[in-house]
Amino acid sequence: MTATVDLLSPGNAATPPHRDIRDGIPMQMQEGLDQAKQANTRQGTSNEKWPDPTETSVTVLEGWLDDSGRPKLEYFDNHGGKFVQLDRDTNPQLYDYLERHQEFSASERTYEYAETQADEFDAIIWERDRALPHLKDIGFAEMRGDAVTLETNEGDRFVVTRQLAPGSFDAAIRLARTVDGIRMSEEQGYKNTIEDVYSNDQIQRAKIGWEDEVGPGLIRAEIPVGDDDIRKVIVSEELNPNLYDRLVSARDGFVDMDGQIDDARDKRELPKPGDVDPLGMETTETVSKDDDTKLTVSGLAWRETLDGWKRGIEEGGIGKDDDRAKLYDALRAKTILDDGTKMVALDMSMGQNLVDVNHLDMAAIIDASKLDTNIADLMSSESVQNDYIAAQDKAIKSLPDADKLHKRLSDMAFSDDYVDYISDLKQKGDGDLAETDIARTYAGLAAFDKEEAGKFAQTMLLNGLTADLDQIIADPSSVSEENEALATKDVLVTVLTTLKKGGIDVPRRTVDTLDKFVNEFLNDKQQAKSFNAVLQELGDKFNKNGTLTQADIEKVAESNGKGIFKALNERSDGAALSVLGELNSNGTLGSVGGAISLASGIYQLTGKGGTLADTPEERVAIAKEFVSFLGAGQHFANLGSNIYDKVMGTNANKMLGLDKTLPQIFSRENAPGGTPFTPEIGERFVRNFEAVLDEADIDGTGSLSKRLNLSESEVKEIRKGIENGYVKNPELPGSTNFSRMASAALRIMDAGANVFTGVADVVLGGLSIKRGVGAGDAGAIASGAIQIAAGAFTFGGGAATGAATAGRIGAAIGRALAGPLLGVGALLGAIAFLPSMIIDDIRHNNNMKKHREDMKDLFSRLDGQDILMPDGAQRYEYLDKYLYNYGQRDAPDDHSIFDYRPEEWQFYRDNGRLPNPGFDDVEHKDYKGDGDNLDTRMDRLG
Repeated sequence: MTATVDLLSPGNAATPPHRDIRDGIPMQMQEGLDQAKQANTRQGTSNEKWPDPTETSVTVLEGWLDDSGRPKLEYFDNHGGKFVQLDRDTNPQLYDYLERHQEFSASERTYEYAETQADEFDAIIWERDRALPHLKDIGFAEMRGDAVTLETNEGDRFVVTRQLAPGSFDAAIRLARTVDGIRMSEEQGYKNTIEDVYSNDQIQRAKIGWEDEVGPGLIRAEIPVGDDDIRKVIVSEELNPNLYDRLVSARDGFVDMDGQIDDARDKRELPKPGDVDPLGMETTETVSKDDDTKLTVSGLAWRETLDGWKRGIEEGGIGKDDDRAKLYDALRAKTILDDGTKMVALDMSMGQNLVDVNHLDMAAIIDASKLDTNIADLMSSESVQNDYIAAQDKAIKSLPDADKLHKRLSDMAFSDDYVDYISDLKQKGDGDLAETDIARTYAGLAAFDKEEAGKFAQTMLLNGLTADLDQIIADPSSVSEENEALATKDVLVTVLTTLKKGGIDVPRRTVDTLDKFVNEFLNDKQQAKSFNAVLQELGDKFNKNGTLTQADIEKVAESNGKGIFKALNERSDGAALSVLGELNSNGTLGSVGGAISLASGIYQLTGKGGTLADTPEERVAIAKEFVSFLGAGQHFANLGSNIYDKVMGTNANKMLGLDKTLPQIFSRENAPGGTPFTPEIGERFVRNFEAVLDEADIDGTGSLSKRLNLSESEVKEIRKGIENGYVKNPELPGSTNFSRMASAALRIMDAGANVFTGVADVVLGGLSIKRGVGAGDAGAIASGAIQIAAGAFTFGGGAATGAATAGRIGAAIGRALAGPLLGVGALLGAIAFLPSMIIDDIRHNNNMKKHREDMKDLFSRLDGQDILMPDGAQRYEYLDKYLYNYGQRDAPDDHSIFDYRPEEWQFYRDNGRLPNPGFDDVEHKDYKGDGDNLDTRMDRLG
């Protein structure tokens, strides 16, 4: 918007020119404009109407700062037609908006998009964070860079930008992605189901997609309906929380995952889950006297656990505040919510009888989201897990040929083929399937032997790191410019430190040239990358031919594609070529390139190499020891072939001293390649280089103890676990010094666990580390990874156990592991026993009054656990009196009583009683679909 003002007479000539005046305007006109603007400017107040985002501009007034260092801001008030100057103390919220507006107006693409939406579609641009509409109210969504447009079903359109409404933007993106996922799914033939009802049996036989696969809070499924028909549904967590939770639980409980894992394993000739999973194996026990279906190990364990809890609660051994009693109540609520229940009603012939209440009635009383959260929390309870593990240990003994089954599962889990299989799944984009497979394998081993399961987790993580680094070394393009540049500089700084150490005949002037080059010119990523490219090419030639002349070096440096290197050499007055010449004269031209490749790969593995240690020498030393650590692994020959070839082919084994730390693996006698160092060329240099690395501090346990709040004894246990538990190459002698290597591995784990992307990431995902503690909590994820690496990740007696359970991760991991390790899939089937156990008691004792009181007490306890809806306790009270009075639901099966009779429910809320026929305005009319109710039959009797 343009403001027009009258020019006034010249004022104070000392007034600074207006910010919009262009050069070349005569001073007198400038003064007039300044005076006119001053007359058209006012000071802001605490009560201002905010300017429209696209109809104002904001500038910073120079020369004035408040006590916090904030300047005054000036904006044009498009409502009042004046410039307004504002400090933050006067109007903090408006001031903050104006600051955000500066960023908004500076983002040309976002500004233009928002302006177009406002001009062409009458969209409102949000100036601040607001509450977003619910998913059910959104009819259109569009994402465009830092802006999201949402339109309600009523046609109200608004734009949420990252700059103006940062707090709402992420939620708006999530909402838009959900809307888009539903739209895309509907186009693919999926029904957006909100009110459909499916049985547990249907869900167990469904083909269920991944959670969030097509959008946040969405899950897709193909559910059997009838003998041959399949219904494709897209389910929203917000729109249909009950069905969403049941599908997610089924997915997490490995329901219908066998087929996918079967196919994947079959291609690699690995045993199928059904052939080696003890939890899914059938026992000799049956469901009941009336149902001869064989129970699985997990199902039997849960039935025995629940039966024990029921007895303990009744006999008083388990108090109402015990986690087991709370979980028992929650599981009763879960089955009531899923399948309905039976409640007591008056009966003309029997006095009292049980009538069915469906899940729709209970969904109006029980908060499914709170219930599932409550169950997940209670599943991590030590007493819960102890009882289940004891029951599982007993159940698994009933399996025929249990020892043979255990051996077959163990042989597969610890094989090279299994690591290759998991790596292949990850590379093909099936990381979720790989995580599920790992979790299932871990759970199967834990059922047989808790310690062996911990060993499996440790072996998978460490072998996974070998496979991941091997993949990076095989594909140098996967290394970021930042990590390549840092590795290049780190190795060359370490070379420089080596040359300064003494004992090597290098002129002081040459050392000074190298020092200046490394520290002044290799800070630039592009220059470091170009230098490393030439170094790698020359190193390959050196290792192939055994020697290079200065002419050979200059020929490569001057070849096509080396423009950046040429410029670098010119800017450094020939220092780039001087460095290469010095490396060549010491016989290390090839091995330095190999060391850079290894270091850059390890830096890439951890995300950012700079987080490993404070100095270049320490980082390179960590890289060396970590390669030693991996090389000591039993499966290194098969999983680390590219690492091995790089080490041996570049002679980096000698330069880094790997031939001394692990001669059985990295000695020259065991592999061809590279050029040997001699007393005349390079031997003194590599001895000094190795000494520099050996002197570097790589002991990561000091910082670990601080970061993870571990005691000295816990750190000692971690070191002991990783040193003694790592499955090493049997060729290695027992005297091999493994402590320093283990320290390097701990540093890698500490720095990189949150950003692992390969097999190691799948292992952490399969064992629920990231999900358990939250993907944003890097320290807690590192703690979990270190616990796994130390072999302390065992299950039994309450979540994961071991030294590293201190602090944040114990309960979180226990909660996240509840699904795969406690057989939640089987639990959801086992809780079907609960109603029959309770109803059988009622029939056996013929005590309807006791059951009615028990149900009232149950819902009172559930209300105390915050599992019910806000008015859930009153809803249950109404439902109890309603059923008792009318003798039946008196409502269609596809409606809840609350939805079918809203006036009666409202009457009860207002008056605390049911309406009286003939006395109250609200009338209860008999629903004929389920026969006459008690009132109708009583009326007939007259």
